[in-house]
Amino acid sequence: MPETLLDRLLARGDRLSLEGGQLVIEAQSGVDVPDKWLSDNRELIVAEIAKRLAVNVLKYESYSTGYYEVKSGVRKSGLTMQFCNLRTGQQVFAIFNVELTRQRNTRYGKKGDRLPDKQFRAKPKSHFSSLWNRLGMKSLPTSERHQYMGLFSEKYYFMVASEEGKALHDSIEVASISFEQLRCISATSNAQVDSKYSASTAQVSHTSKSSQLAHVPYGPHDNIGAREESYVNKVISKSDKGDVQYSMDSHHKEQDRITGQSDKEWLEEYDRLYDESSS
Repeated sequence: MPETLLDRLLARGDRLSLEGGQLVIEAQSGVDVPDKWLSDNRELIVAEIAKRLAVNVLKYESYSTGYYEVKSGVRKSGLTMQFCNLRTGQQVFAIFNVELTRQRNTRYGKKGDRLPDKQFRAKPKSHFSSLWNRLGMKSLPTSERHQYMGLFSEKYYFMVASEEGKALHDSIEVASISFEQLRCISATSNAQVDSKYSASTAQVSHTSKSSQLAHVPYGPHDNIGAREESYVNKVISKSDKGDVQYSMDSHHKEQDRITGQSDKEWLEEYDRLYDESSS
């Protein structure tokens, strides 16, 4: 008998998929899934998909700017994007080189002055600009992109990362999982996506001087605390508002929200909202 919300949705004939990084549900009834219900349950369903298919699906959480030590005595300005692995709840980060100072005199400040908190400039051929364009983000002048970083939270992602949790920025792409890959899921058996982002994928080599990188392995004994401490120690200067954030509050709050609530109650809420939307 189905045991999870995902199983129950599939059992009732709904079609689920991840398309362009977004969860799509086509209800068997033909009625559109209510926006509120989808907003409340989207992350939970995507996390269950990731676990059942043994694939790492990540959500964007936040970003920070600062100066980072690249080698002894050498610092570079950068932007760090933080993601949460929905399969494991653990953190992944991607660092991009960006400018944090004014490149010319303007009415807002002189050349060389530090930009206001969390503002940055990315050159057109930079890795960050490449990511922005590759993911189909809104076309904007580089001076305005900091105002729209929240757009990254509208999608889910695949990426390749080291055991320390550092993502290869060129590997970040929107997650796509077809209904055909999901429909083989049952309450008593697991399926696995044939994906280069699956949790069991072997290590791959990289052309940099760093060691081989694994596809976000995240085993049960992975020491996330030690990994975060190692990374934070490399941060020399952070944004004006303080520390780089590794908060998993949103993930934990979502887990707390569902504690004690049965799948039956979820589906009753789903059906109730269906009735309201069709009345």
